[in-house]
Amino acid sequence: MGRYSSKSTCILSAVFVLWGVAAFGLPFNDDMVNMSALRPGTVAREIPEGSVPMGSLKLAIPSKEKLLSAKNPRADEPYSAIYGKRLYTVHCKSCHGEFTTNGYKPGGSARRARMPGPDLSNEYYSSKPEGFFFATINHGGLAIMPKIGWKLSADEAWDIVSYLRKVQREAAQKRKNGE
Repeated sequence: MGRYSSKSTCILSAVFVLWGVAAFGLPFNDDMVNMSALRPGTVAREIPEGSVPMGSLKLAIPSKEKLLSAKNPRADEPYSAIYGKRLYTVHCKSCHGEFTTNGYKPGGSARRARMPGPDLSNEYYSSKPEGFFFATINHGGLAIMPKIGWKLSADEAWDIVSYLRKVQREAAQKRKNGE
């Protein structure tokens, strides 16, 4: 037999294993939590009262109620509706459909959605103020329309409103002519 008994080998092995586990509690393993540096999420000094970060005022969007009475500042610009059509095609067409010379054509998601986006050229939406559309783009709709204003500038949102007003005028003219 060997020089050491199996019992003493077991005990010696257990001591080394337990000593290795106990080594994790040594003081050098506290990940520098006691440093005098700033904690994550804190600032080096207090922010002065009433200050506004640079560039943030142009991103501030009033409440939906305040936006309802807003007027389109780009309504008289000749290219606003053209830009709006491009933006509508990218951001709105999949749910709200397409406006063709033959009339309204539902969007691709209308076939799959339980509640497809409404036809924005009908009389109900034609009677809504311009601010309604701008507010809905920025704050979302009543049911399932999400806010998409975060990815559009204010001018781009107003361009979409200009395009919708152009489409609504054309649809009203067709209704008047009996087409």
